[in-house]
This record gives sequence, structure tokens and C-alpha cells, in this order.
Amino acid sequence: MRVLSALSACGWPAALKPDLQKRALSFALARGDVALRHWVRQATDDVAAADRAPMGSPPRRGAVAAVIVAAAVVQVPRLAPLVRRGSELATVFESRASALAHAPRFYDRATADAMFDEISRYAGLNFTSYLIDGKRVRSPRRMMWCSEDGVGEYRFSANHVPGLRAHAFTPTLRRMRRDVERAVGAPFNAVLINLYADGTEHAAWHADDDPWLGRDFDVPSLSLGAARPFRTRRRGDVNETTVTLGHGSLLLMKGRFQNEYEHSLPRVASAGVRINLTWRFVAPSLRHLHNLKPRWDSDASLPERLGDQRVPSDYFDDSRGRDR
Repeated sequence: MRVLSALSACGWPAALKPDLQKRALSFALARGDVALRHWVRQATDDVAAADRAPMGSPPRRGAVAAVIVAAAVVQVPRLAPLVRRGSELATVFESRASALAHAPRFYDRATADAMFDEISRYAGLNFTSYLIDGKRVRSPRRMMWCSEDGVGEYRFSANHVPGLRAHAFTPTLRRMRRDVERAVGAPFNAVLINLYADGTEHAAWHADDDPWLGRDFDVPSLSLGAARPFRTRRRGDVNETTVTLGHGSLLLMKGRFQNEYEHSLPRVASAGVRINLTWRFVAPSLRHLHNLKPRWDSDASLPERLGDQRVPSDYFDDSRGRDR
């Protein structure tokens, strides 16, 4: 109500140009500081243009209204999210112990644009490498690992040396985590960021079957930028399911999905930059475990993935530790 009252005092809606009115309405319902900063930059341009107009003209009054909207939203701790079609997770398929769900428009375009612009500039996004036949082979995309709660470096496999060092969460990543946790209903303390520069950069068939995740766990995957096909298939099967992951979409691999299925992001003929963030929860009692399967894309059993690493006494007994 404070926002609407402030707008009325400035002559809302007649004082605003149609495009500014649309932005103000969307912004008033937007969540989070990232969209705020992105929108305020746009509003600043309107203010600059208004300063060159005669006093009392509609552009100037519209600029004042834009600033008031920005100031009002800053003071509101949290506004109710705008419920958009496609913003909630819907099941793609499910089995007895796992499921795949998708929200094609989890974030609106303005929010996703702002997130993409910021994350694409993270200095920690770099190529990693693997030792194959005694030679160091570069990864097919850039990555960055961010974690909390004492979770250290991330090694995908025995030949992934030295692995990805842990970076701290940024305010934007914490905001995104809060949104994902609310949608999924589970906590997360780590995220792997992948940046695909073009259609040649890819992810081969694999599963996120790291021992430190346990047995039954959710892996949400948030996509920003160019749309790419995501493929999944049951282990040992050739039949595939394809989901197009677009800008601002959220995919959820749930339950025992990583033990029952594998997934890939294939090469495509032409594509722009894509960023993907996959969220994980690493329990304190398991955070010392690394994935010791021979290669990143190996279909290895749990004993192979564990090697001689020490595990809790109940690791193989409860729902966190049993192998498929």
C-alpha cells in the first residue's frame, strides 16, 4: 500500500510512460536485491532524461515515481512473490524412489538477466583438469565451487586432481539458495557453477553420485542464459528423456535419481553463453569423503567410489548411505 500511495501522489498512472509503468509494477512485486539493483539502473536513465525536461512535465513526474517505487521496495523486507505460470515445479517423470521435476520460468526475465550478468563475471570461474593416461586434460567448460559449513574442495573422481577449491557464497548466491530451498523444501550448503561459453562446451553422460551426498538427496539445477537440451536415461538403458532448460528455469533431480539415472548436456550446433548452478547438501559427518571412481563419467559402485575412506558406522544401514 505504501508503494501505491506514493505512486498516486506523483500522479500514478497518468504520470508514467507505459514502459516505465510496466517496469514499476513488475519491480514492485519482484523479490530480492539483485532485481532491485538491475531495475534501479534502468530507472536512473529515466531520471537523467527527466532532468533535461521542463519542470512539471510528465517525464519528470514519472522519474520521481520511479525513484519512490525503488525507495519503498528497499524498505520492505520481503514482498509476496509474483506467481507466474511455469514458476512452480511440475513432475516430468517419477519412479518408486526418484523423480524429475521442472519449473521453466522459476525466475522472471529481469531477475534472471541480472543474475546472469553478475555471475558471468565471477573471477572464480575457471577450467579444471583431469589426469588421463598421464596427461592433464582440460575440462570442457569453466566451473566454480562455492560452499559453507566447512565443506572443502570438490573432486569429481580419482583423476580430478587437485579438484575445485571452495569459494565463499556471494549475497546473490545466498538469495538464490533461499529461493531454491523454499521451492524444494530442503537445505543446501554448496553449489557448483558451470559456464558453457558456446554450443561446443558440454557435459558427458554422468551422475552426481558423490559419496558425501549420501543415498537419498535432491539436486536442484538452475539455468541462466542460452537454452540447452538436458538428457537423462536410466542407467544401462538407451531410452532418453529430453528437457529444454531455458533462461531462469529450475530442474529438480530428486531422491535416488543420481543412483538410478545418468544425465548429460550434449553439444549443439549453435548456442550462446549458458550458466548452470547445481545445489548440494553435504552433511558434516560426510564432508571428508571424495569420489574415488576412476573417471568423472565412470559408472562405479559405492565401494569403488569410497575406496578406503572412513565412513560413519551407520553409513550403509540408514537411508543416507545405502548403495543402489
